Amino acid sequence: MLEMLLAAATLAGPEEESPRRALAKLAIALGTVEAKGASDADYKPLAAGGTVEENTWVRTQPKSKAAFDFGDATELRLDEKTEVLLISTRRIELKTGQTFLRVAQGTPFDIKTQFSPIQTAGGTLTVSFVERDPADPLRKTVSKTVTSVICFEGTTTVGSKRYAQKVTGGYECDLVDSQLNTPDPHEDPALCSSWVHDIILARNPGSPELQRRFHSLLSMLSQSRSARAEAVFRALPEGSAPFLAKFLRGPSQVIDVQRRKVAAAILADTAPLRLADDFVALLQDADADVRVSAAKGLERLAGKNLGFDEAVWRGDKTAEGVKAWDAWVKKNK
Repeated sequence: MLEMLLAAATLAGPEEESPRRALAKLAIALGTVEAKGASDADYKPLAAGGTVEENTWVRTQPKSKAAFDFGDATELRLDEKTEVLLISTRRIELKTGQTFLRVAQGTPFDIKTQFSPIQTAGGTLTVSFVERDPADPLRKTVSKTVTSVICFEGTTTVGSKRYAQKVTGGYECDLVDSQLNTPDPHEDPALCSSWVHDIILARNPGSPELQRRFHSLLSMLSQSRSARAEAVFRALPEGSAPFLAKFLRGPSQVIDVQRRKVAAAILADTAPLRLADDFVALLQDADADVRVSAAKGLERLAGKNLGFDEAVWRGDKTAEGVKAWDAWVKKNK
């Protein structure tokens, strides 16, 4: 019997190693994204669609961002100049930079930084770890590093050498080196995590998440945070211009008067030629400021005003101008 078993083993040949399973896939790559596996001597470029295994370092170069998908629906977004070790499906180590995590509910997920163990049982949060600039006076008097955790949904536990803090949705918590501070309310996600917008846009321009963020920014255009919200819109013209055009062409309410003026000014400076029809429609808006902005947008696209200056659009005899611009758009769009 033993001889038969030995013979069968010989025929079967040496046992094959089971293939290593991919830990995460690079879903979105904006710019240069690199990876270094456990057996690699240095970083190598990683293209969108590529996968990484456990214990792989990944990093983004300046002006580059990325989004990784884990098998359990967890998503990890990386800002520029970020370096992180993907240890396992439920654990990462952040060396430097800024991350955004959407963690599947259930099994705890661990994020380690130099001074803090961070854990969430599921939710949405950002974690950043940065070293102060050597020229920053605070580096000598206050701290060399700052860790920031912003919790949007769920509950996150932020640890330190002495104690831990529970951070719930709507709050953020900072560590100055190893000193853990008490949580404070955070700003609107559309402002405090605006760096993720182009990642969302690249993934799905019609994403409900992006639309919620745009609506939130829109509500700020007539508030004290108007300038900051406007800057976010202007930084993402391909995504925000269609949203603003749809808003301006929709029903107008008294509460929207000021934000419509600001939205029209943003659109005038950023909208591409494919939205020229929206400008022509807005030349007939009831608000003179909106008409003027629409005309400026068309002038920017055409390089001329077709003989219709601002005074025309502030008056009530605009039909000829509308007709002229409509013809131009049909010819050039």
